[in-house]
Amino acid sequence: MTRAFTVRPLRPDEDREAAASAARAFWHDPLFDYFSRDLFHEHQALAHLMRPLIGDGRSAGDVWTAAVEGRPRAVAVWFRPGTHRRDRTRDLNFARRALPGLVGARHLRTVGRLFAKVEQHHPHDEHWYLSLLAVDPALQGNGAGGALLAELHERADGEGLPCYLETQKEANVAYYGRFGYEVEEVIRLGPAPPMWTMRRPAR
Repeated sequence: MTRAFTVRPLRPDEDREAAASAARAFWHDPLFDYFSRDLFHEHQALAHLMRPLIGDGRSAGDVWTAAVEGRPRAVAVWFRPGTHRRDRTRDLNFARRALPGLVGARHLRTVGRLFAKVEQHHPHDEHWYLSLLAVDPALQGNGAGGALLAELHERADGEGLPCYLETQKEANVAYYGRFGYEVEEVIRLGPAPPMWTMRRPAR
């Protein structure tokens, strides 16, 4: 059944509900499976981690939602050119808010090293950075993800800037490919799931 949705900026008072929808979207995810003790822990950790991800984007980016009957059921977090790198204050704030999702997690050192390696490969030119795209399973297949991408693609194209993202889910490589993204690198670190970096040139 096709569900009607409206693409608009996500309001701050909707962050909690958007985080719940994002957590549902990432169930299951290779990296979170690797990171979590078990499925119950993964279920709890996802919601705790999605909310600070959304909040971090709010501090230096644009946060959009696809809303159904006024309620957020998908979220896209974009960082404006030159803003994705966090300073110490932003890092500490993110870590504090994410702490409930990190308690009891496995392989934290490996996951931390993986993200550090991913950060080393992040491009230094001006670009829009898609930090998070998550569509609640109840809305998947309705075009909400593509609509959220299109909102910022149009702006990036108007500015003549590329878009960049990372994904740890191989199926997403083909999905993003439909919107003009191409794989730049596959980053691997020991037994941790690989991560793909992808770029979409300006059109």
